[in-house]
Amino acid sequence: MTFLAEADIEQALLADLAALGYQTTTEAQAGPDGSAPEREAYADVLLFINGLPLVVIELKSPSSEQATLQTAYTQLQTYKAEIPSLFRTNAALVISDGQLARIELPEARSLSWTRSWMS
Repeated sequence: MTFLAEADIEQALLADLAALGYQTTTEAQAGPDGSAPEREAYADVLLFINGLPLVVIELKSPSSEQATLQTAYTQLQTYKAEIPSLFRTNAALVISDGQLARIELPEARSLSWTRSWMS
């Protein structure tokens, strides 16, 4: 089985979002508030709606054995600690290892179906 590289998955997702009419940008071009980045890296994909970063997507390459849903989740926790401004208006967090994906809705933390991947 052949797997795509993480960068190829990111580009495919960005192309799909652009085809749906969303404006997309790379992490090197914009920080969470649309200004110049305050650090070298952010999540792989930020979906801005009306200028607010509402969806944060962290992707891991399926070709790497170290790339798991847990490493993607851990990376988002690092971002939360280092750049809390990215999550002030956040409505959804998405993680994927190229084979599986999970979504967290921060406002729905009390719902039992969101608990399994947040622990």
